[in-house]
Amino acid sequence: MPELTLDLTPKTVARLQELVAEYNVDTDHTLTLEEWITLKLRELAIAKVMTKDADHERAQVDTNFKMAMADRRLKRLEELG
Repeated sequence: MPELTLDLTPKTVARLQELVAEYNVDTDHTLTLEEWITLKLRELAIAKVMTKDADHERAQVDTNFKMAMADRRLKRLEELG
């Protein structure tokens, strides 16, 4: 894998370390700053496709809900005779 060097100020590094610590507590992980930055960059790389995936899943859930409610409506109407 190609190396990437970042030139960050000490204040930036300190803040990022705080974020890593929060992330580690929230997720029960023990990522280093380098591992966390790598993760966040990889998440950024897939963000658009994940948004499209989520939109597709929401649309499918909505379609399934509408179909289920239409079926339920017909059953209720049949119960009335």
